Amino acid sequence: MKNQNRSRIMKLIFLGIVFIALVGCASMEAMFDVKEESRKSLPQIGNNTTVELDGVVYTASDVRANKVTIMGKGVVLTVIRGDWRIVGNNVTVSKLTIEGNAILEGNNIVLEGLRITGSVQSTGQNNSW
Repeated sequence: MKNQNRSRIMKLIFLGIVFIALVGCASMEAMFDVKEESRKSLPQIGNNTTVELDGVVYTASDVRANKVTIMGKGVVLTVIRGDWRIVGNNVTVSKLTIEGNAILEGNNIVLEGLRITGSVQSTGQNNSW
């Protein structure tokens, strides 16, 4: 009898853990769901600037600037859709997803903490990803 009760308790604990895991995953998915209707154009980016992008989907457009830092809200939240060309020197991009190719034309372009679904095409020196 004691072993049967212990077995039932273990099953209930296991089912409780599975339930919490499933509910937690569903909640996280909903919380980080990037909606298509939230798609925006990238802001104009000038020389010597730091840009913090929102957690939405952006349409890729060329960045032509030097000494720039571009930060997203995370690879799940900030998405740039399309091939993204970065033309400039001393540019750092972090915490976002590029759904397409990253085309780097310049020197000292650093891509860190990104998810890139396409390829990275790089001309210039000291570029890293």
